[in-house]
Amino acid sequence: MTVSDFEQLYSAASRMLGAQGSPTWHEDRWPAQRRVTFTQLEAELTKATFRPADPLVQPGDPAAAGVGVGAQGGDRVGDPNHDEPVLVADPADVADPALGLVTMGARFPEALLSLAAYVSEDPDGVDEPLVLPGLLHTAITGAVDELAARIAPGRPTVAIGNEGAEAADALRELANSLRTALGLPPGVPRRILVNAHPVAADAAAHERLAAFAKTAADAVPAPDELGDDFSVRYDVAVAAADLRALIAGEDVPAWRERQPGIDPSRHLVTAYRWEGADGRPVDLADWAAELRQALATSEAPWRPSPEHPLPTESADRSWLLYPKRQALVTADLLDELAARLTPGTTTGLIHFTSYPLHHYLTHTLRTPTTEL
Repeated sequence: MTVSDFEQLYSAASRMLGAQGSPTWHEDRWPAQRRVTFTQLEAELTKATFRPADPLVQPGDPAAAGVGVGAQGGDRVGDPNHDEPVLVADPADVADPALGLVTMGARFPEALLSLAAYVSEDPDGVDEPLVLPGLLHTAITGAVDELAARIAPGRPTVAIGNEGAEAADALRELANSLRTALGLPPGVPRRILVNAHPVAADAAAHERLAAFAKTAADAVPAPDELGDDFSVRYDVAVAAADLRALIAGEDVPAWRERQPGIDPSRHLVTAYRWEGADGRPVDLADWAAELRQALATSEAPWRPSPEHPLPTESADRSWLLYPKRQALVTADLLDELAARLTPGTTTGLIHFTSYPLHHYLTHTLRTPTTEL
């Protein structure tokens, strides 16, 4: 057993669980055997991952945490007197939760707790919204989806190429457009200061994980046998088939992108462009141009006032409200993605501990947004 063998098994097993979207195995909709086997696999993947308290998982580890620290040499960005989230290299540095959000450098579980608490405990979000044109909201939604996909549990290591430079800069511009509207200074570009730590790999761990993974995969029908069982996503059935084949020693990919030809080092992993019957990946540089076009052609975000009130609803213009704290969180997430798309960044195999944060970003975060 090699480290590569273990990482492929870990990646394939994580992919099968993550492909379900929500943790359906915690509910009664699934047969008992499938629920039990998925729950056991979830526990084994968590066990095989360095736990949040493990000193080997350093704050800022891109495989297990939010990345880097601010480039100004300090451990924080922004001014807490303006309710800007405090972003630190070690969550233990924040003694007062009133100081705000902890995501920069925070391990995935702590980052989720901070995000959820910061957004939900917003006393003035309704009274102090930010107005965004629909086009900017669409751009932001796509960026958050891209971040979620890039921290999906089990995603293999990737080194970002030069194509990421323009995308990283455009994401920072988008983030700063939100901060400017809130009267805050621009964010400081992040950098990764630590190497990604691998998941725990030894022969005994490989044997245990393979056993739990096979039992869970065997509880999933083959893709062509799903029939009317809509409780299992098709991608889960495909991942389970790959996992069974991998354990049997067949040459199958541990990880599959959404469409063929996507290279995470230079393409978006969440988008694909169709031109007739032919499709193609979206270059990061092309996406950067689209983000800048959205910024250039849209009215800048603003806080409504008597001089600049809420817009009148019309058929050809859509506007959305972002509560103040959601806007700050969103700017923070855009900076996180920018750091992960900076050329030369190497993320490492994403740990399974990212799963709850991945789910939060794709299923929960955007719900406070209200269309006028």
